[in-house]
Amino acid sequence: MQKKGAAPPFGAYARVYDILSSDKKPDDECKFVHGLIHDLSPGARNLLELGCGTGAHAAAFALLGFNVCGIESSKSMLDQASAKLQTEPEQSRNRIELHNDDMRTARLQHKFDVVVSLSNAIGYQVSNQDLRNALETIREHLSPDGMFLFDCWYGPAVLHKLPQRRVKCAQTDQLAVTRTTNPEIHPNQNAVEINYDIIVRNKSSSIEEVIHELHTIRYFFIPEMQELCSSVGLELIAANEWMSDNEPSLSTWTIYFAGRATAGGAK
Repeated sequence: MQKKGAAPPFGAYARVYDILSSDKKPDDECKFVHGLIHDLSPGARNLLELGCGTGAHAAAFALLGFNVCGIESSKSMLDQASAKLQTEPEQSRNRIELHNDDMRTARLQHKFDVVVSLSNAIGYQVSNQDLRNALETIREHLSPDGMFLFDCWYGPAVLHKLPQRRVKCAQTDQLAVTRTTNPEIHPNQNAVEINYDIIVRNKSSSIEEVIHELHTIRYFFIPEMQELCSSVGLELIAANEWMSDNEPSLSTWTIYFAGRATAGGAK
């Protein structure tokens, strides 16, 4: 689905990702996940994050006492994460290690109490094979009593509300950033193509940089995820609304899936 003139995800965009995400609350999200971990896998200490982005969740999990291993396929995003972690307290910084790797193929030869993937990173696995590969990575890295959790777009709500064109503005002392989101839904692929047009203006010089990126994101339905997880030896325990834990509805854009590895492994 790559269109002419649009770069792959999280290249130049990575430099302004945190600016545009300044309204998000990774600390609150990690506290929500921490509560679910406490319920499903008490005593968990070692956590693998697939698609760690610029490291905001990794830092928050480290502050909560987890030893965190982050995997990110975008070198640009990982560079931002490495720079950001240098500003974190030494005690939490020492709990984090980062790897430039792909969630579909990464094999760290180490088991974890928890495997998570947040900020809809799993949605970038558009084909069934890519998703299955990512789920196999989760299964491969789970300890026998471990749990997994990831958030994603909820198909019924996406089709009910439909993605809309949006404009978002954010700024720092040096930069003013405007992002225009132009989505195109592909219902036969259960996916949304998002064309990002980003204007970055230097306030001092008034020089503008224009960034074009195409992000293709899949939305999911509970029965298909149950089947796909089961096919690689994962059992779903929960599929609820993100940040509220309520039952999903047609107004629930984001849900989370959580579960464990099955005793028999992949089928």
